[in-house]
Amino acid sequence: MSAQEPSRFWEIPALGYSPRDWSSLRLTNNSDSTASFQMDVYCGRGNRLPLDPTYTVEPHDAREIRISTETIVAVLCWARVGQLSGVQGPGIEIRGSLETLNGNRLEEFDRHPSQASADSYWAFLGPEVSGQQLYILNVADSPTILTFCIADKPEPKECRRKGVIPIRRVAKPKQAVIVDVQKFTKKYLIAESSEPGRAIIQVFNDDPGHRKVYRAESTISFDTPEN
Repeated sequence: MSAQEPSRFWEIPALGYSPRDWSSLRLTNNSDSTASFQMDVYCGRGNRLPLDPTYTVEPHDAREIRISTETIVAVLCWARVGQLSGVQGPGIEIRGSLETLNGNRLEEFDRHPSQASADSYWAFLGPEVSGQQLYILNVADSPTILTFCIADKPEPKECRRKGVIPIRRVAKPKQAVIVDVQKFTKKYLIAESSEPGRAIIQVFNDDPGHRKVYRAESTISFDTPEN
């Protein structure tokens, strides 16, 4: 690792690889100065993928880094890219993509940089997430506990109301997990994080750019009636 501290960061979620797909990161430098970057890719249970840690991109040039290794199972990944030198501004672009073979056809899905939400909880309307996948990325150095419940009000205190049995899932440090959300009848799904500001949550369905590619590790179901 370089001893130099990056001046800014990008975090690119929802990458991965399997026997039939792979991910790529493209570092584009449209400025008039050479730029260098530090890149860390974390996969599986938060393990760092053994790639070169630094990359240099000449002015008005780009570099593409492929993310994949031999595997017989699908592996979730994400990347953190830091700029070490060069001009800051719109001339620097970081783009991720997931490419998968569907029969004889190659499909590509863009993966844009995201920022860990400063919120401690999220309230999703039922039609947005019911029957869909929830992607949870913990970018922190400690485990994050996500607490889920359903309610008719978009408030986390509903999860602590008497009679409500919340569901919890743990994301290890630097780990991404996917859960299937079974259909439910109340108005909101509420997710509360034990590490505010260190989680990225996205909904994956079959819309462009958010197609379900990987199977979920677990399911959250609220079929048990509340008392």
